[in-house]
Amino acid sequence: MIGIPALFHELEFPRLCDSRAQVAVVFVAYFLLLVAFVAFFRTCLRDPGILPRRDVLVSTTAAPAGRQQMRKLLSQYSSYFRRQPDEVEKARRESLERFEQVTDSISGLDDTAPADGFWREYFSDSKFAHLRFCGTCHIKRPPKSSHCRYCDNCVLEFDHHCFWVGNCIGARNHGSFIMFLTAAGLSAGIFMLTSLVDILSEATEACHGGALNTDWWILAPLVVAGVAALLPWVYVPSAMKGQPQLQIIGSFFVDIIFSLIAWGYFHFVIHSLSWEPMLTFLIAGAAAFVLAVPCYEQQMLVGRGLNLKQASRYTHRLKGGLRAVSLDNCLDFWSTRPPPVFAAMRVPVPAGADYSDDDQSREFEDQAQSGPLRRRMCADICGDDVDEEDDGDDDEDDDS
Repeated sequence: MIGIPALFHELEFPRLCDSRAQVAVVFVAYFLLLVAFVAFFRTCLRDPGILPRRDVLVSTTAAPAGRQQMRKLLSQYSSYFRRQPDEVEKARRESLERFEQVTDSISGLDDTAPADGFWREYFSDSKFAHLRFCGTCHIKRPPKSSHCRYCDNCVLEFDHHCFWVGNCIGARNHGSFIMFLTAAGLSAGIFMLTSLVDILSEATEACHGGALNTDWWILAPLVVAGVAALLPWVYVPSAMKGQPQLQIIGSFFVDIIFSLIAWGYFHFVIHSLSWEPMLTFLIAGAAAFVLAVPCYEQQMLVGRGLNLKQASRYTHRLKGGLRAVSLDNCLDFWSTRPPPVFAAMRVPVPAGADYSDDDQSREFEDQAQSGPLRRRMCADICGDDVDEEDDGDDDEDDDS
């Protein structure tokens, strides 16, 4: 993110100072780069939506400083009740009233038995029978949530663990992640196109100076290479239909090869050209296309109302493919406010608290692995019919 703009500013920007229009476009790219930096750090440093483990829930409930986060978590879980809308609100109030009764009965940080009993009873409620149980965190996972094997936490609306930002992508930082990809990709794309315009301008000036006053057989390879550089954007997408990532990557590499052939032939055979714009074109173009692949994928999944985890898990089970892209899904994604932080970071808890697996936890896990439930979840995702036959293959809790 720093090297490409620095290289462009050092090699290419001095060549564009005579054109106000090009300078204005470059400053737009710098602004987008600033937006990408802000979105990048928001994605890195923001809690992605970590769901506290059951032992953390118990200890935080026993601590007065953490009860506000627990109330927020209860309100969030209430939205997943499998009830009618009026019954959901009633159940939410009852849960909060029961929570207040439990907290009033707690005498201190070490008095965790009431809190432990409350959360056991809460997650065993039939209203959460449709939610999967995490055998690591010992909690019921909300829809679209999963356990990250790298962070070892359950994340609300888990998308994937991104090594670019060193953080999980979840409900609280998914929007900033997409903004980072979009802004950084557009910035690199502007650098690439500006360098390409400089190359074409220099070649046009050479042509007006009489560089092309030569035999046709010398010009023929240049025309063939130039046309071949444009063909991938027509042929590759049709050849790789249904695989947009391969379309973009294949088009890019074939285009780069023929662009280098055309530039090299013009430079060494017809007329000498500057190397600076070609270097920035190649480097910025590589960055733009690398960012374009995940950006396109994320935008399509948002339009379908899915995340990357859901798409990778259920695609092989669907008859008609994933649901169609909808503008309503995009508007809903960008208009929904991120949920609050559920894991209190500065709460005193009793030392040595340990809640191991037990028979009730195993019972929750057995309920979560039921075949009919898995088929209902898959049908909700694709919006179509799903094969009644279940292959029995289950995703591990630590899959990411």
